Amino acid sequence: VSSAGTPVTVDRNTAASAQSLIDLDRQSTTLWKLGLLSTDDFTIFDTQNGNASPFTIKTGGNVGIGTTSPGYTLAVKGTASFGSAVTAGRRIDVDTSGNATFYQGNNGVTQPITLNNYGITAATQGIGILATISTTTPTFTFNSGFIRFIAEGDYSSTANDQSAIQFGVQNGANTAQEKVRIDGTGLSIGSTSPTQLLSV
Repeated sequence: VSSAGTPVTVDRNTAASAQSLIDLDRQSTTLWKLGLLSTDDFTIFDTQNGNASPFTIKTGGNVGIGTTSPGYTLAVKGTASFGSAVTAGRRIDVDTSGNATFYQGNNGVTQPITLNNYGITAATQGIGILATISTTTPTFTFNSGFIRFIAEGDYSSTANDQSAIQFGVQNGANTAQEKVRIDGTGLSIGSTSPTQLLSV
């Protein structure tokens, strides 16, 4: 280690297989390590948690949080929270139930699309895409429509495996109501139970 003025240099000056690390100690106990790996990647080690690497920068510039092998410019493994400071109000929120809401600001109007879990029982479970529009003049929010992909059978055997696609629109009571359904029997308009190829 050499110091000339303000710079401090840690020079590995050995074979490429060696590491070049700085220990951060408290009362002779190493709590953190940071520096270069043998691959020349920069990382931070949490020695209090089994030398886990919560932060890594690869030589190509990719940054990993919770992963040492980021395959993208920013890769996050684990939970994350992105606040309202994201440019132009565009962001993705994922709640603890796995529902993902995509927000896109447009001239002060928020138009989120939500990919959500639908139902909790085997006969109704699935995923849905819900579109919501919020206006500023007047101030109002309403569900404009949805598409849901649901399971209709109980899935106790392949003979009971059934699925359906639902299409819904705003019904005037701030509720997106199903209007069209497609299942293994056919297409239904105005009913949730097709009885033939086309039921109206």
